[in-house]
Amino acid sequence: MEKRNFTIKDIASMADVSRGTVDRVLNNRGKVSEKARRKVEEVLQRIDYRPNLIARTLKNHRPFTIWLLMPDYTNDRYWQQMYQGVMDAYAEMEPFGIRISSVRMGSTEDAYYQDFSSVLQNSPDALVIVPFFTDTCFNLYRELEERKIPFVLLNSPIKDVNYGCFIGQDYFMSGRNAAYFMDILTRSVAPKRTILILHIGVQTENATHVEEKEIGFLDYFRERDASSTIEIIRFEAELDMGLLDYKLSKADGLFITNSKTHVAEDLLRKHPSVKIIGYDMIPENIELLREGTIDILLNQNPKLQGYHGISIVTEYLLYQREMPKNRLLPIDVLTKENVSGYL
Repeated sequence: MEKRNFTIKDIASMADVSRGTVDRVLNNRGKVSEKARRKVEEVLQRIDYRPNLIARTLKNHRPFTIWLLMPDYTNDRYWQQMYQGVMDAYAEMEPFGIRISSVRMGSTEDAYYQDFSSVLQNSPDALVIVPFFTDTCFNLYRELEERKIPFVLLNSPIKDVNYGCFIGQDYFMSGRNAAYFMDILTRSVAPKRTILILHIGVQTENATHVEEKEIGFLDYFRERDASSTIEIIRFEAELDMGLLDYKLSKADGLFITNSKTHVAEDLLRKHPSVKIIGYDMIPENIELLREGTIDILLNQNPKLQGYHGISIVTEYLLYQREMPKNRLLPIDVLTKENVSGYL
């Protein structure tokens, strides 16, 4: 059948029913006999009917405002990629009456809590949150639950909180994957390996994702090679270059649990025999991967996290579509041989 725009009057005529019947079938409201519904649905299928979703949404829904709570992305490539994913989704959802208010959360515990509290005072329709300082903010998540405000978590899940959806990865398995590849890369020096786990710029107690990676990594070696020495180093603020230089001089492998591998690039080049596994397609990391300084990057896909966060909560607001409790993204394994296929 030739494609054209069919009106309710056209469909009613073709189905031999009233226009009111067609309207009730299209909008799933009111009583319609099974015979009449079947006749209308047969016509809709025959003409390949596609409703004007934008017009329907604007007619039946008020505008919604989604508040985005995430770290300052000004000088951080990882958060920039996540924000880009949010904006890509927003560009698609804006015609449906969706608005986004973005808050760059304070980096200290007190500032983060105050920013979070201020957002709740604005009666948000929904929130998309990158969680930090979860113990401090636990009462705010409880408030969201009590007020029945839907919220989605990106990057880090939170235990004992009834969030709508978590979007990220299985970080325990991510850590085990990193350990598996480290095992292969350093097998020539087994069983007396010394492997470092390095956390840069995070407090593990406030960042579930890096804590779970550490646990998964240790779990793998506990099962497969308990004789290896694994040392955990934490730099919550600036790197201690002297200490890290010393540790690398005695190490066979280095596992960096977030996207900041490139911060230590000069030291990494100084110790070319150390096998290095890091995270994420930050341009500086990709360059280090291509030159052979980094052996493997595991990609967490922050851009896709941001995109799914807005999309999922939008579908919930507009159509009451149930949110999946967890949207786990695949763990991409990048080497210098395959990285071009991801760019």
